[in-house]
Amino acid sequence: MGIISIKGIRMQSKFIKRKTRRISKGFTLTEMLCTVLLLGLVSAGLVNGVVVGTRQYKRSMRISAAQQLYTSLESLLTNELKYSKNVDIDTSKVSTDGDYAVNSFFSVTYAIEDDPTNLYVLKSDSDENKIASKNEYGQLAIGTGTKFNRMLGKMSYTDGLGAKATIKYHPTTDDKKSGYFVVNLAIGANDDTEAYIDNTFTVRALSINTISLGGTPS
Repeated sequence: MGIISIKGIRMQSKFIKRKTRRISKGFTLTEMLCTVLLLGLVSAGLVNGVVVGTRQYKRSMRISAAQQLYTSLESLLTNELKYSKNVDIDTSKVSTDGDYAVNSFFSVTYAIEDDPTNLYVLKSDSDENKIASKNEYGQLAIGTGTKFNRMLGKMSYTDGLGAKATIKYHPTTDDKKSGYFVVNLAIGANDDTEAYIDNTFTVRALSINTISLGGTPS
């Protein structure tokens, strides 16, 4: 066996004591502050990630619901206008494309007695039949202005969604009895500035008997 010097033992003893003292001192204030700062940054990043993810999820769900709502309303409007018999157009309101504003049309499905009807947007947040403002999304109804029949039940408008639409008529003959309707249908929510769907489609008029020009038959 080798001989261990007393000097070597003393040096090892001093090294161990010094190392023990360093460990017993713990973290410095600077190290603690850095640790807290890093934890704060990581937590903030996680919170922001959750918020962004939640918003994206809600938006994707709304877009999916908007597509279903659009499909239902497009089908109903197409069937309604296709077989409308009497149409009253406003000759003072015609676009450069030759599209006339529609004052009224006779509804086959949502008729209110024999009164002329038109398409209206009713407020979503009211149990009463209150007409929504021009830029407001709501629930589509066909009515006379005082009496209304909703095209879909209130439960069909989920996730705060609503609709708004305009109808115009484009004649293709001189007597204006042949032509097609131009419908702009948008689906959105009043708490969001951007529409989820905004589309224009046409409906060929198949059953028009009378075209009135501001109440006067042509």
